[in-house]
Amino acid sequence: METLVSVIVPVYNSEKYLNDCLESLVCQTYQTIEIILADDGSDDKSIEICEKWELKDSRIQLLRLKHEGVSNARNAGLSKANGKWVLFVDSDDYLKHDAIEGMVDSAEQLKFDLGIFDFYRVFEEKEKTDSFYVYDDIHFFDDEEKKELLSDCINNASFSSPGRSANSGVPWAKLYLRECIANKGLNFPYGIKRMQDMLFNLQVIDEMTKIAYVPKSVYCYRYNDDSACTRYSPDFGVTVEQVLKSLKDYIEIKKYSFLEQDYHIKSIKLFLEWVRLSVVAANDKKVSEKIAEIRNRAEVVHLSDDFAYINYDKLNTPQKVGAFFSHMKWWCILYFYYFVGRAIR
Repeated sequence: METLVSVIVPVYNSEKYLNDCLESLVCQTYQTIEIILADDGSDDKSIEICEKWELKDSRIQLLRLKHEGVSNARNAGLSKANGKWVLFVDSDDYLKHDAIEGMVDSAEQLKFDLGIFDFYRVFEEKEKTDSFYVYDDIHFFDDEEKKELLSDCINNASFSSPGRSANSGVPWAKLYLRECIANKGLNFPYGIKRMQDMLFNLQVIDEMTKIAYVPKSVYCYRYNDDSACTRYSPDFGVTVEQVLKSLKDYIEIKKYSFLEQDYHIKSIKLFLEWVRLSVVAANDKKVSEKIAEIRNRAEVVHLSDDFAYINYDKLNTPQKVGAFFSHMKWWCILYFYYFVGRAIR
């Protein structure tokens, strides 16, 4: 008898790609799945699309939720899941037709608690193989490597090869043993709009005993110019404060001093993201006001303290440039660096 897999899909205003996503799930070669669609109060045609698919396939269950964010949607899906394994799929992405079969085969063979798989990066409908780590074969993480895995979850540098931009803290392309999540009471932090998946996976990596990397591409991650990671975000500063507080609390409670450097590097990265998404992209302020805002925030968050822990190897090239300007307190140059970068994107 085949093992049941719970596929959780958080949905919010995803009408453009939702049919592609659901088509890839119902047509899997591995059929013993339940598909939980957690609609986060969509106000486009997403809910109609979900309802049509629910009528088509008895394996689909639609949860109609208030708009409270992706963490709430994923947690709602987890609460309804019955499978031995849990797989998260974003509603603008899709799976290869034999993805779940390959993941389950690996799980039965390797007996892991968490399986991390490779993926395809999709840009303009073209798929390019990508991976989280550089191992050529199956790899199990020992206790010391789990420390690096936690570090990598925060800053994506320890195991990743140069130039790879996927953050291993994402929930997709992973197969989770549901019993471990349930028994430990793990969930996505409520009320944090971004990077909640990183905070969730820190808990998962910390608690799960047997973690395996499997160099098998199963997931198709669609690069979206209009995703939350690329568009203007006036409240991103609030999100940064929430994430850094949660991360700091986690490190202090666990007494994980080996992650202290990662915390400060993450702080620098998020400062640069705030400049890019909240300041440069804003249209309601003069340039002089924006530069003053950057300078003031750097002082308020004590950015200079973070640079005592800087490791440029954990930054990609644009981040290295931005970090250098920030370290030198060249705020005007920093602003125009991101302004030009946004204009030519």
